[in-house]
Amino acid sequence: MKILLAVIICAAVVYALVLLAAFFFADALMFHPPARTYVKTGEIVEFESDSGARLAGLFLKSSAPTSVNIFYCHGNGEDLGMIYSGLNRLRELGCNVFSFDYDGYGLSEGKPSEKNLYKSARSAWEFAEKNLGFTPQNTVLFGFSLGSAAVCSVAETRKHWRGIILAGGIARGVETVLPFDAVPWKILDNTSKISHFECPLLIIHGTRDFIVPPRNARRNFAAAKCAKKLVWLDGYGHNDISASSEYRNAVMQFIKGQQ
Repeated sequence: MKILLAVIICAAVVYALVLLAAFFFADALMFHPPARTYVKTGEIVEFESDSGARLAGLFLKSSAPTSVNIFYCHGNGEDLGMIYSGLNRLRELGCNVFSFDYDGYGLSEGKPSEKNLYKSARSAWEFAEKNLGFTPQNTVLFGFSLGSAAVCSVAETRKHWRGIILAGGIARGVETVLPFDAVPWKILDNTSKISHFECPLLIIHGTRDFIVPPRNARRNFAAAKCAKKLVWLDGYGHNDISASSEYRNAVMQFIKGQQ
């Protein structure tokens, strides 16, 4: 009996420490901006976030007439310089492409946090809507990894999106580490937002993703009640999925299907 009691007490202490770490250090543990990889050019635009920070965006306009815009939200260890070639490939599909750096990333001012991630994403959408001709009806939201949380935050502000792509996406923040959500408050909770999606949804995930484990894709897919498709990239991890021809084909087919 004493041994059982000791085990229960130890478990309770460990759980309390986990909760304390999640409460006080979640942002520091989750957000890791890389050293800036680009400088300001004519393609860089600036706008203000609701957080008060001045943010950097990148607009790549298609040279061909297009009916589809891409609003892209990048991953945690990335900035606009690192994803430029990938954004350009999306432009080559005949789309206008807009992306941006979150607070504290790249040329963007501010401090990285979950709250500021959502504010930066929604402010970026407002900028694209007011200045670049983006509307929900002509826009595919595209989020990779951490960017899935930014996309889901934007998605819930409007209806009738042309489509949404989540690549290596998160279900809930805690579930990137544990097989269940052990924290009694929401951290990067995408699943509940996805349950309200009404537009076509494409989920792409590597079967050997150890950063955002595949269970996240399964839970997001199960939560979605809209037209949906889940593409598994066999043998691929997290940061290498864009190198897969199946990834590129799935993205291209989805976007072309919305054109």
